[in-house]
Amino acid sequence: NEKYEKEIETTIKVMGEEGIGGERTYGKGLFEVREISKIEFDETESPWHITLSLFHPSKDELKGLKGYYEFMQRGGWVYSPEEKGIRRKFVRMFVEGCVFNKKVIGDMVEVAKGKHPVYRYGYAFVLPIKVKK
Repeated sequence: NEKYEKEIETTIKVMGEEGIGGERTYGKGLFEVREISKIEFDETESPWHITLSLFHPSKDELKGLKGYYEFMQRGGWVYSPEEKGIRRKFVRMFVEGCVFNKKVIGDMVEVAKGKHPVYRYGYAFVLPIKVKK
């Protein structure tokens, strides 16, 4: 909607300059905004999809999966009233903004086990897009 385009663009630019998420004081969460004119969001069915969240694929989803993507490694510590000082397993995940040749779903990954299991949320939030060549 062109009515909100300028407001959304400004909001995203400010978020890029100030950062999003934790530890922004230390410069984390910063990103650069680039204009992409070759991708359009499409309400119709499309074989191409873009991720708007981190994504951990199930083993079955990796078969035939092609596209444009980057990885990141997630880890950390467990913080809960029942558990302290337990390290989470490192998990490799696809980052936000990946483009795939099919709709992906993702899964949950168990990253620690002590008095209770701890999971990393790996379900994808995706939108269909048109890719112009």
